[in-house]
Amino acid sequence: MRNRSILLIGLFFLIAFLFCSSGNKLRFQRPGQVSFAGIKRLVVAPCAGKKIARDLDKRLADELKKTNYFSLYFDHDINEKLWQHQLTYKKIAESDSQTCAQIGGWLKADGMLFPELKMLELEFEAQGMEKVEKEVWTGEYERNKFGEIIEEEDSSGVKTKKKRLKVKILDQKFQLRKARIEVFFRLIDFEVGAIISSWDKVEHYIDNTIIGEQIQELPSEREIERLLIDKVVTDFVAEIGPKLEIVRRPIETGFAEIDSGAVYARQNKWEKALEIWENAELAHPNSAKVYYNIGLALEALGDYKTSEMNYLKASLLDIENKLYQKAIKNIQKIWNEKEKNK
Repeated sequence: MRNRSILLIGLFFLIAFLFCSSGNKLRFQRPGQVSFAGIKRLVVAPCAGKKIARDLDKRLADELKKTNYFSLYFDHDINEKLWQHQLTYKKIAESDSQTCAQIGGWLKADGMLFPELKMLELEFEAQGMEKVEKEVWTGEYERNKFGEIIEEEDSSGVKTKKKRLKVKILDQKFQLRKARIEVFFRLIDFEVGAIISSWDKVEHYIDNTIIGEQIQELPSEREIERLLIDKVVTDFVAEIGPKLEIVRRPIETGFAEIDSGAVYARQNKWEKALEIWENAELAHPNSAKVYYNIGLALEALGDYKTSEMNYLKASLLDIENKLYQKAIKNIQKIWNEKEKNK
């Protein structure tokens, strides 16, 4: 009996060890496109193209802010720095890798997004008359076999006389409108020093409308332009924006300053966990556990560059720790994927 109890206790501790070593289920933010890996501080250049591009600028800014992923810089944020270094957006787009790295340092940015409105056209494809079959009222009501007018009851219980209808061939006016938008996006990675990705996004609009009483309900040309801008921008941001991924990772514990942060991390409240662990770094500047946990929080938030730096610090302080080595490999795997997709 005693041997059995010892066996059960040993089994319990084995299960507990395996569970703890496999880590906690955590929610990490991953970039929607591999090309955006490592790019958190993003400069958005003004949209080149037609005058309506200003609407696209505003819409793009709104949608990017909604992701809560990027630290965003727009024209008004960096104008002074551009002037100081005699830079234009065209010069930046044409810079070599070394100059790009310098520009990234001046602007304190990881990358720059260049949108270009290549086309926004609206046209009347056709307008004319066509023959259509329509049921029209004869002026009489349906009657039953006793000659009494038949009544119909609608969903609200109101009764009305049932009209007698007949099919007639009528002339009907119609119009067919089409519109098309094309926006070209390019991304410069300042660390790589080159345009590493581009997206050519095209959206269409079409309405085939009967001209009659409903003509006033048709969207105006301006409304159609906005509809197309909304569609192309929301689709693009949905493609590049962060995606949530559930991963299993251990969290380091062992003393009060990092244990309290671990509570928030297990709840996926990464900003709060990061704040606590960064304060813990001040009190424990030589703790590998603190740097590992900071790296974990930064990776969860999508800041891979700073995350990798903290994992490296942890590994240098505890060179035999396989957990820290594996964390570094996880980040390097992301960089390798990015390199393959260039």
